[in-house]
Amino acid sequence: MLVSNYTNEPGNRRGEETMAQASKNSRTSSATQKFYCSCGGEIKMKALFESGKVKNVAECEKCKRSERRPSDFK
Repeated sequence: MLVSNYTNEPGNRRGEETMAQASKNSRTSSATQKFYCSCGGEIKMKALFESGKVKNVAECEKCKRSERRPSDFK
C-alpha cells in the first residue's frame, strides 16, 4: 500500500496531485501592528478567565492600564 502526502483536490482542474495548500488569508504578508500607550509603554494582549468565560484584555506593560481593545488607549 502506497501512502502519499499529496491530495487530489476537487479545485484542481487537471486532476494533478498537489500538496495541501494554505488558505488565501494565510498567504498574505501582513506584519503585526504594535500599539503604544500614552505613557510610552507597549500594549500586549492578554486572555483572562473570569466567571467561566475567556476575556481578551489589552494591557500596557509600563503603567498596567487595561482596556478592552488596543485602540482604546488613545
